[in-house]
Amino acid sequence: MVAGNIDTIGGKLKSYDFSGYGENMTSYTELFLGISHQINDKWTVGIRGKLLFGIANTTTNSSEVNMTSISVDGVENSAYKMRSLLTINSSVPNLRVVKKSDGKIDSLIFDDVKASNAKTTFINPKNMGFGLDFGIIFKPIERLSLSATFIHLNKMPLMILGELTFC
Repeated sequence: MVAGNIDTIGGKLKSYDFSGYGENMTSYTELFLGISHQINDKWTVGIRGKLLFGIANTTTNSSEVNMTSISVDGVENSAYKMRSLLTINSSVPNLRVVKKSDGKIDSLIFDDVKASNAKTTFINPKNMGFGLDFGIIFKPIERLSLSATFIHLNKMPLMILGELTFC
């Protein structure tokens, strides 16, 4: 597929199945305060507490996506026909979903964030969570540092506002 349809010329139609693929996107504002302590010349440990304010989330629940090469204007395998059915849960501020008369989605429109709504969009107290990060640094010799972190040990309840189905 990278080189086009050349591998299907003179052969049968080529199909590609992308079903089962999806996305999981979360956007949030993070405010944090951290502290570290040097135990000795070799070891340092630290912890960071975080307040998380959920802004948006989308997650694919199911996806059926197929693409098949087709012939156009008598040229064999010169284009692709795509069929898709996606179900996506989303919580996105300032997003308007425009639907056709048959109920299918026509377009998605992102409205501008008004200054009066900016605070509740980016620091939303109704969608607040917390988290902890832990870290450790080990210096076995003078010019070598090894570090490990345990990040995003958190709890943030994102409110799902709706479900979108793309056909």
